[in-house]
Amino acid sequence: MPHLTVMTYNIRTGIGMDGVRDLERIAGVIRESAAVVVGLQEVDKGTTRSDGVDQTKVLAGLLGMDYVFGPAYPHRGGFFGPAVLTVPILEKRLITLPHKETNESRMAVWVRVQWEGREIIVINTHLEHADPEDRARQGAALAEIVAEAVQSAPTMLMGDLNARPSEVAVFTGIKNYLRDAYELAMERARGNGKADDLGEGFTFDSVRPYKRIDYVWLDPRLDLADEEGAFRIVPNQASDHMPLVVRVRTVQ
Repeated sequence: MPHLTVMTYNIRTGIGMDGVRDLERIAGVIRESAAVVVGLQEVDKGTTRSDGVDQTKVLAGLLGMDYVFGPAYPHRGGFFGPAVLTVPILEKRLITLPHKETNESRMAVWVRVQWEGREIIVINTHLEHADPEDRARQGAALAEIVAEAVQSAPTMLMGDLNARPSEVAVFTGIKNYLRDAYELAMERARGNGKADDLGEGFTFDSVRPYKRIDYVWLDPRLDLADEEGAFRIVPNQASDHMPLVVRVRTVQ
């Protein structure tokens, strides 16, 4: 299978650090990355703040991609949630994650796609931002979703998990099945004497990055491509997050 380029990107409903909402600018960032699987977070559909636009549909049209939106949270006349843009989707699921009634509802978008004859499952999500207890419950739920998915096909999990790597309660279950692409990249960088070049993987915020909360996690049957820049963060201020781009290869 040729290398597969994937991206996770919290687009803040298309609002850049200049305060301008510009979906064409977001599409340009995605296009330049050459990603064919894109997990988006903070996407609007039909909200008054976004002029009633179905943002996933607009971006998919600009990029010529298939898409699915997860209406996680009712907001201002529409919905707010994660989405996936990708090659043609074979199967899709929208999975509501556990949350307290006082918190925003959260959702995982699950898709099965085919790339060069190989089926892959992609799970994209955006976890609770303010309540660590809810975030831990959502991480445990994701681990169960992943445990089922890996029985069917090589699986990757991506998204804004709103948790730094030290937040063990979110990641413990996930680590039983998947590997953090940044950690894979760091192992390689250390082996090549280039750990300093990789940096700390910070994706937020896009002006003065100070924390790593956006992730791509890979099934052991998937690995980083054997090339320079297989893991990279794309500096730009089209949102308050910077997109994370990973080049993936199969190993089985």
